[in-house]
Amino acid sequence: MTEQGAYLMTRERWIAFLHRSEWRGPVMIGQMVKGRITFLRDDGRINISLRKVKEAALTDDGVKIMELLTARNGKMPYCDKTDPAVIKSKFGLSKAAFKRALGHLMKEGKIRQEGGWTYMKEDRT
Repeated sequence: MTEQGAYLMTRERWIAFLHRSEWRGPVMIGQMVKGRITFLRDDGRINISLRKVKEAALTDDGVKIMELLTARNGKMPYCDKTDPAVIKSKFGLSKAAFKRALGHLMKEGKIRQEGGWTYMKEDRT
């Protein structure tokens, strides 16, 4: 382990680096994690991510946002300008993932943003 992250060994005996921003909790020696390769380095090592690919995560992230909107009667005080730390604590998402999900939901006509708030659109047909 380093300040930047942890080095892991894959089943195929590759040395893999998992950046600290990817951790979802403490990383323990001997712990099994499931990830995907994000980068093959020049030194033969790989970087991995525990997150789904953007396209798959987009749906899951959008569901999280819509669930919160539904629970809050169709409005929430979070938008694409919200502080990244608030987004991370409330949704467990990076600001980039949150903005991608918001943009996707807006393109689908499910939400709108106004005055720093996000609203579920009434007519979503």
